[in-house]
Formats: sequence, structure tokens, C-alpha cells
Amino acid sequence: LLLTTDLFGTKKGEDKLTLTATLGKPSDANSRTEVVILDSGHASQRLFAGGWETFNKFIQIGIDHILSGRDHLLFLLTIIVAAAGWRYWLSVVTSFTIAHSITLTLSVLGTIRVEASLVEQAIAASIILMAAHNLLRQGTHTRGLVPMVFGCGLLHGLGFASALSEMGLDSAHRLATLAGFNVGVECGQFMFLLSVIYLMTLLRYLMNLDNTHIFSKAASAIAAVLGIIMLVQRTEFLNQLADRLF
Repeated sequence: LLLTTDLFGTKKGEDKLTLTATLGKPSDANSRTEVVILDSGHASQRLFAGGWETFNKFIQIGIDHILSGRDHLLFLLTIIVAAAGWRYWLSVVTSFTIAHSITLTLSVLGTIRVEASLVEQAIAASIILMAAHNLLRQGTHTRGLVPMVFGCGLLHGLGFASALSEMGLDSAHRLATLAGFNVGVECGQFMFLLSVIYLMTLLRYLMNLDNTHIFSKAASAIAAVLGIIMLVQRTEFLNQLADRLF
């Protein structure tokens, strides 16, 4: 079945169309559900395709999700700027990847369940925690950062799972969907990592700095402020308090 549409607007939120297609009766255990995300550059989608095509589709969905997720990018920024050196970057990104892959898989398979609103609040808190650590840390030692990143990565994996669940999983190709989405997330992280490292290297060269501590402190301060704003927005009590005060 080939689906094609031109129902795209020009205002914010109208650039994409998300549909959920179900093959068979929804109450039937053998029915299949598939998410369709269309935009003006990708206005057609073949529904209920094979596992390989599903895998490839969710790679792109994973890339789009990570590059459009402000909270995940802010957290990645705080761990990237905490220190320099390929060994450090490899260790923290690997730790984050392993951690979020664990909880993403367990949550999608139904082994663990956590309320989405609590996960979103915890993710915002993880940004504040990491940014504060960068701002208060003395010297350049990275001791204890890898376990901290691993713990935060477990929270972010639950956030990825929540987003994937909202899209819907094709029950016939659940593993292909999960694997493709996870690979896409890793690709998006790698692209962001390279961009930040390039920017840090460029600033170091242009400003003739021996280290990147100035960039690290500035980026962490911005991340802390944005993380606090996110936490307030995602916490009903704090949101109501902010409305009363301002």
C-alpha cells in the first residue's frame, strides 16, 4: 500500500504529518500498526513493508529525533565540553550509548515502565546536574564522570523509548524498528559530537587558547539555564509557581 499526501502547511507544526496505520482489527492480536511521518521532502510512504525497509526507515527517524531533541543535545553538550581528548570523549559517549540502549530496549520490550512526565523531568534535571558539575569542578580531572554519565544515560534511554512508543511499533518488525531507531540515535549523536569538537577546535585556534575551559564554562552555564527552564516547564507545580510570580 502506497500512501501519498500534499497536506502540508507553512506554519509551525504543519511541516510534518504523522499518521498511524493499522492492518486488521486493532483488537486482533495479529494486527499490525505502523507509524508514518511525512513532510514535503518525503511525501510518500510504502506501508507494511519488510523488516529491512523498516530498519532503514527508523534509522532516519532516530537521526531526526536526536538532532531535534533539545534536551538530549544539551546533555550531550555538557559531557562533551567537560574535558578534551579522544579517550575521554570515547569513554563518556560509549557509556552514554550503552546506558540508553539498555533502558530503551527494556522499555520497548515492556520489561520496565516509567511515567513519561517523570522521565522528562529527570532528563531536565540531568542537564542541570552535569552543567553544575562542570561549573563547580576544580581543575581538569574527569574522575567520576563516566559513572555519572552512565546513570543519566539510563534516564535518557527511557525518554527515547517514550518517543518511540508514541510513534507506534510495527509488531511484525519490532526488533528491526528498535535496532534502526537505536542506530539512528547513535548516528545523530556522532554528527553532533563532531560538530561540537570542530567548533571547540576552531575557537581554540582563532582565540589562541591553550585549553577550552572558557568554552566549557560558557556552554555549561547556558545549558544550566536552559535546563532549569525545561525543568520548570515540565514540572506542573513549578510551572504554576512561575506563572504566579511572573
